[in-house]
Amino acid sequence: RGLNLSIDCPDAQTLADRIVKAGHDLRKPVEECWYRNHEIEHGQKNFLVLDPDGFLLRFAESLGDRPCQTLSR
Repeated sequence: RGLNLSIDCPDAQTLADRIVKAGHDLRKPVEECWYRNHEIEHGQKNFLVLDPDGFLLRFAESLGDRPCQTLSR
């Protein structure tokens, strides 16, 4: 139930710091994530914040692409 919006931004950490400084709590702190798409991984730094109307907002900064990392067993 509800709505989750993803919004691109140029600098996730700076934006998160400004949001916290304005008195709002982050639902999820800034973290680096990599998502696999066949032979490529797409990277982003992102964080979550709940806006005053109850919408969950994900702000994401692109880290670009890289070849997939192999997992050692």
